[in-house]
Amino acid sequence: MSTEVTVNFDRRINQRGKDRPGKFGFGLTVSKNLAMLVLVFEGEIDKLLPDHRGYVTQSASSLSNASNTTMKSLTPKRKLHRLWACDSMTELVNTMCPGAGAANYPDHEGFESQYRYNFAPLLNPTTPHFQFRQHHGSLNAQEILRWVEFTANLVLLAGRISEPDLLRLIHYEDKYPVNLIELFLMMASFQRLTPEMQAMMDHYSRKSMARGTDLKVMSKL
Repeated sequence: MSTEVTVNFDRRINQRGKDRPGKFGFGLTVSKNLAMLVLVFEGEIDKLLPDHRGYVTQSASSLSNASNTTMKSLTPKRKLHRLWACDSMTELVNTMCPGAGAANYPDHEGFESQYRYNFAPLLNPTTPHFQFRQHHGSLNAQEILRWVEFTANLVLLAGRISEPDLLRLIHYEDKYPVNLIELFLMMASFQRLTPEMQAMMDHYSRKSMARGTDLKVMSKL
């Protein structure tokens, strides 16, 4: 059985065009929004995962993007400043996954792909995509469906959220902790609340509470 559940999102889908109004392209701004969301909410997202002894030990998927060689010496706000200052996809990828430059991309299974969030494939000229890699292998269909629903809605949020809403969601201007419920509500505000989405939010809210954790917990960023 696979040691992880990898969720890929193709950067080329939903490109804006006359024949596809209302869609968004997975370009630099969307990628930067997504990078900020996964960094700031990393600790909360970790709590959504199933219990697994190998997780955050020797698992290749356990490496935190916030602690990579580029980021680890920076304060939380400076990490966000660094991301927002990126003016190319290559610079963003190298900030989130050091060593994943365009020339090195063919080594897709290299060190840069061992982080929870793998931005390196965004440089793939043929099939650019982004990977969520932290979920371990599972035969639980419900767990996998909930995880895919969550990651899909997080990517959609990155493509639709405005800069002011993003800064408010990550509590950039204050010292309040990020809030899982606020994240869910923001996801729901940008699209119709489907039964699948409601089930996902209920599932993960119950899981967090059952683990005895407050839904307002400081990120590991």
